[in-house]
Amino acid sequence: MPKVFAVDLGVSQSEKILIDKISISRDLQHDYYGGDSVELKSGIVKCLSEIGSNTIEQREAVASVIDTSFRKMLISDRADSAWVTVRVFLPDTSVYTPRWHRDGQYFSSEHKVYKLVQTLIGEKTRFAEIIDNDLFNQLESEQITEELSIEKDIQIRKDLDSAVNEIFPTLSRWEAVKFIVGTKNAVVHSEPPTSKPRLFYSVLAGTKKQIAEWQNR
Repeated sequence: MPKVFAVDLGVSQSEKILIDKISISRDLQHDYYGGDSVELKSGIVKCLSEIGSNTIEQREAVASVIDTSFRKMLISDRADSAWVTVRVFLPDTSVYTPRWHRDGQYFSSEHKVYKLVQTLIGEKTRFAEIIDNDLFNQLESEQITEELSIEKDIQIRKDLDSAVNEIFPTLSRWEAVKFIVGTKNAVVHSEPPTSKPRLFYSVLAGTKKQIAEWQNR
């Protein structure tokens, strides 16, 4: 299995129209831990009522797409539980510096662990390949192990940018991206610049024990 690949979610034309009309008036993060589609969707519909004047149909369209990803991950990863996080952002006018990083180990596993992400509104997650392993590993270690000032963190981010080469997975607007996490071979990625409102979600699947391990950290 490749380290990064597109996942077709079969988003309907009516869902696309509804999602494109979503309004965002505040930042928000919603997390779900479990394996129940009904519970997942109801939580998303409720939380999205807080981000703007959006109809129940718009919120249900978002929940439906995320639920499709959730169910696909449970099946493909032979899992019975997942961590789903929905994040909503207003535009950020500060100077943008990429945060190239690899996701660490979320929970104990004897198998490869994958995360699925999709941006429904706004700029997509960026991906990169490492071109200078020594430099990247050194800087990554500094980020993880040291307490950094804002200035030092920004400098490390800039240096990391010179240690990678951005890649552009071939995918359509409505496809999600699935990539490996939790090892030294994990995929390098970064949040994009938030020049306009953004609605993003991710799904990490595992056993009930594994997801509880991550939730209880």
